[in-house]
Amino acid sequence: MNTTYIIDKEIGYGTRPPFNPDKKYPEIGGNIGEGIGDNRIYDILRRIFVYKKMDEANFGTVNWNPFGEFIKPGDRVVLKPNWVTEIRGRKYYQEQLITHPSVIRVVLDYVIIALKGKGDITICDAPMQYSSFSALVKESYLEEILNNYSLPKEISLKYMDLRQEEVELDETRSQIIKRTRLEGDPLGYTEIDLGDKSYLEELCIENTNIRFAVSDYDEEITRTNQRRGIHKYLIPNTILSSDVFINLPKMKTHRRTGITGAMKNLIGINGSKAYLVHYSKGSPNEMGDEYQNYTTMKGIASYVDYKLKPYIPNVIWKIIRYFWMIYKTSVQKKAKSGQSTDLSFMTSNGCWPGNRTIWRTIFDLNMILLLADKSGELKTTRQRKYLGIVDGIVGMEGEGPIKGDPRDTGTIIMGDDPVSLDACMADLMGFDIEKIPSVSNVRNINKKFSFSSYNMKNDYQNVTNDKISRPFNPPMTWKGHLEKNSE
Repeated sequence: MNTTYIIDKEIGYGTRPPFNPDKKYPEIGGNIGEGIGDNRIYDILRRIFVYKKMDEANFGTVNWNPFGEFIKPGDRVVLKPNWVTEIRGRKYYQEQLITHPSVIRVVLDYVIIALKGKGDITICDAPMQYSSFSALVKESYLEEILNNYSLPKEISLKYMDLRQEEVELDETRSQIIKRTRLEGDPLGYTEIDLGDKSYLEELCIENTNIRFAVSDYDEEITRTNQRRGIHKYLIPNTILSSDVFINLPKMKTHRRTGITGAMKNLIGINGSKAYLVHYSKGSPNEMGDEYQNYTTMKGIASYVDYKLKPYIPNVIWKIIRYFWMIYKTSVQKKAKSGQSTDLSFMTSNGCWPGNRTIWRTIFDLNMILLLADKSGELKTTRQRKYLGIVDGIVGMEGEGPIKGDPRDTGTIIMGDDPVSLDACMADLMGFDIEKIPSVSNVRNINKKFSFSSYNMKNDYQNVTNDKISRPFNPPMTWKGHLEKNSE
């Protein structure tokens, strides 16, 4: 299946749970419910299905089953939205932050049709550690959606938090103050050690003293599970036991990876975030990618953040953060106004184009999802069916994946290759795909266990021939790097 996209600037999200279709479609009814709502996402996805000639013979009838070519009765199907975090009372909009529930509803309906009364459906994610899963469920109106169905007993439909732990964060200090153990995946977890098959191993060979890290997670766990010859991931068995994986990412920029789409969305299939290395300590001169240039202040700040922060009194810490925010804001204002300014001071925690670590972690997870069998053993052929549908009706630009600005594009992208999906998304956003590490490096590393067949030919199919009006604004530290025709 070639990657296909549609841009319809008149399309918006459904606003009335449970997000019924805006008109009567012959295939929608029965145990799915026949109510009419305002969800025009049905129209945009149906247009893609028709364009791709999915179950062409039955289109327009009650028997139309566009997902029938890859979902069979009795299959275990996983839907993986982007549930990075809930709104949490901040000035962010749900539409740009998480996969919109009106998109999930449409996909879910066609999965139910394909299962023909028998199978297992799980909607799941492992959001950020301090996120409230119950709040995400509420903001996604999952109960309203699920209660809309009258499914036979042979179909199991549920949602699940894949994390093993949820924490409470003191946001003024960015410090964990409480940990709560979660039930997690009822099927348990499998620890998969990729060993020298990991894309991270090359960095360990280059630098035998490498220190992998993840912000706000236990460094001891990270370095125990990610080091020379050992690269472990904790994968929920619900993911490994699935026959079909449907990836539902958002179209967003990202401060560490440039973009976050289909590939980066798999960060949420790991049960413990401490296993997921995001960068290596130090500057490139120290064979690390934590920040761009080493300065004494950078070194001190990194040490304080990781070693001394728990012991600094609140009053002093708030004063430090207050002056830091004043300085950071002033530099950002200069940059936004077009003034020449040095943004290298903002390249902390791997948030810059020189991060050589995070895209390797992303590659490892995509390799596991597509090539690991139900026991976690890597094979050379795909072990489960994969479909990606990128929600770009409203995307995010700027300081993504959380603090960016909303961007209305009316875009949906569909395909079965994660790299092709991300390449298409980046291209539509106005970025040079050669400068997206998680896309361009696919062809630069020759691996026996290849999870993508994307050939970098930009052969995406356009349903409507429309374009996004202007390029997305990249994250501050990626300006001048991601844009097309930039030096």
